Amino acid sequence: MLSFQQARTVWKILILHTVRTTLKQRVYFSSTLYVTHMAIDTQHFKTLLQKEKERLLKELGTLGRVNPSNAADWEATPENRDTMRADKSEAADAVEEYEGRAAVEVELENHLQNINAALQRIENNTYGVCEVGGEMIEEDRLEANPAAKTCKAHLEG
Repeated sequence: MLSFQQARTVWKILILHTVRTTLKQRVYFSSTLYVTHMAIDTQHFKTLLQKEKERLLKELGTLGRVNPSNAADWEATPENRDTMRADKSEAADAVEEYEGRAAVEVELENHLQNINAALQRIENNTYGVCEVGGEMIEEDRLEANPAAKTCKAHLEG
C-alpha cells in the first residue's frame, strides 16, 4: 500500500501525462511510472544539488556580488586595480579582464538558476520528470546532470 506522500507523487506524475495521453495509456503509465519514480532517490540528488549550489555561490562570490537592486541577480565586479593611474594598455587589460569575469559570471548564474529550479522540482515532487514528454528522466542522466530538465530522447529538443 502506498503512503499518502507516495500516492501524491504518483498522482502529480499522472497529471503531467494526462494531457498527452489517452485513457488506455494512463493505465500503463500508472504502473510503470510509480516503479520508476520510486527508484529515484531524491534525497541523494537533493544533496548533490545543494553541494553544487554552495560551490557556485562561492565561485560567484569571487567574480562579483549580488545586485543590490535585485537579490536574485548577480553582477560581475572589476578586479581591484588602480585604473586611474594606469596607462592605456593597463586600462585596456582591466576592461578585457572585466568582460571575461562578466561572461563567466553569466554562465555560473544561469547554472545556479537551473540548480534552484531542480531543487524546487524536488520540493514539488516533480523531479525526474521530463519537461517535454512527461516521461521519467534516466537516472544516469540525472547522475551526470542533477539539474536536467529533459530525458535523453528530448535532450536536443
